[in-house]
Amino acid sequence: MSFGSNFLKKFSAKKYAWTFVIVFLSALIIPAYFEKDTEYDYNPKAVEIKGSTITGYKDGKLSWLIKAEYVWTGRSKYLFRGTKISYGQLFDSNGKVIVDKLQAGKVRVNTKSKTLTAIDNIVAHFKKRQDRVSFSLNSHKPTGKENQSAKTITITSDELRYYSNTKKTFLTKNVVITQEDAIIYPNEGIEIDNDKNIGFIEGGFVMKTDHYEVTGNKMTIYIDEEYSYISGGVEARRVVEVTKNVAIDERERDLKESETLLLCNSMSYSSVHENDIVTVSGNVSVIQKNKTFRADYGHYNKKNDYYELSGKVQVTADSLSWLLTKDSEDFSNDDIKESLERPVTVNARHLTFNATSKKLELWGQVEVNQNDKKVTCLKMVYDDPKNLVQFSGDVKVKKDNTDTISCHLLKIDLNKEEFFAIQKVSSVFKLKNEEPKK
Repeated sequence: MSFGSNFLKKFSAKKYAWTFVIVFLSALIIPAYFEKDTEYDYNPKAVEIKGSTITGYKDGKLSWLIKAEYVWTGRSKYLFRGTKISYGQLFDSNGKVIVDKLQAGKVRVNTKSKTLTAIDNIVAHFKKRQDRVSFSLNSHKPTGKENQSAKTITITSDELRYYSNTKKTFLTKNVVITQEDAIIYPNEGIEIDNDKNIGFIEGGFVMKTDHYEVTGNKMTIYIDEEYSYISGGVEARRVVEVTKNVAIDERERDLKESETLLLCNSMSYSSVHENDIVTVSGNVSVIQKNKTFRADYGHYNKKNDYYELSGKVQVTADSLSWLLTKDSEDFSNDDIKESLERPVTVNARHLTFNATSKKLELWGQVEVNQNDKKVTCLKMVYDDPKNLVQFSGDVKVKKDNTDTISCHLLKIDLNKEEFFAIQKVSSVFKLKNEEPKK
């Protein structure tokens, strides 16, 4: 009996000790569990509010404002749920609106971690910094007039997470970004630094407009500057257009009806004063029907209708007929006809094309190669309206490895089918041996 009594006493003491430990741990764990921002909250509703506004503050400044049809809380005083979000705004560290007209099916707010999560049918409008408006803490109304024509970036998705402490917004799941006439489809989502007003896309994307489609690995969108930077395996395809406009040049019509492919390592795009500017760099290739342009860098100015390639520029083409309005078969000069129909490779350091004046210029160690001739010079210009080709600066022409011409300026008038060599002209011709007549 003595042994049994001692055993029971020790067992009971251990039992009470373990019970105390379990109760103590439960007291620590359970509150933490209910404060977690979980995907689903099974807590019974403690407070219900219909047609209300949730506002969050950080350091006395607004962090978010959400208008919901229905709001409720559970046991935790830190968690709020809302449905049918009709209007919402997010704010930067200075208390200015960074995201406007936020809409969502559901929202979860954790006031302890200062995070906001919205799901289902997300619509958010990100605005340029100069177009943002400050917010009145008392009236919940903008303090200044909004620019109704201000450019915005509209993003739709299935999920949005906003972290007030770091001022970061993450949109994921079926993200679609609309920026003026461009629509961007990220493979994964977009992260936005709200204080800097910069968006980051990683993991690949597709961007579509009415005229082209661009793919790449990464994109950085500078919302304030209306500037975007794309990198990693960049490909841009121009959409083929079938046009019946008889007023446009036949060469332009042929170009529009053929695919154009641009390849490069990186691309930047900006819109300044209603003018689009595109810059490309790194292994630049422009592939068109029967011709290819290669360079280290490229530049396009839409307003000026101006194109530029620089670095190691190379143009390869099956022929030169794409430059001319006149068909090569219509030329009576056999030398010109043959030159236009032969494949050609042109090397230079710079190439520019002004679509308004229709002038193509190449300069810097220019070298034109065909299988029967080679032309080198400092600058080459093709004036389309005048149908005139001009080589200038230390011009050298070598044909069939025998005949040579050196001069300062060489002009080829394609209308008159004439050649002109001007200044410091020298030539060497090898006479053909003819068998004497019997």
